[in-house]
Amino acid sequence: MFDAVASAAAVGPSWLQSYARNRNAAACLYKCSAPTALGLRRQGWKVLRIAEEALLTPMTFSEESSSRRQLRR
Repeated sequence: MFDAVASAAAVGPSWLQSYARNRNAAACLYKCSAPTALGLRRQGWKVLRIAEEALLTPMTFSEESSSRRQLRR
């Protein structure tokens, strides 16, 4: 969809690490593109895929198939 942190990753996330360290917190990013994740990995960050977005067309989508049974919970 979009990369909410693309410009920040290009500069480097050191500002975020400093901000978190000053508050005794962990620095993390959520929802970034594959190129941004690769760049962060090269800078020593741990990268985890947490979820994958889906695009649905409400007029034609159905949750009735067995492959989508987990969506009903």
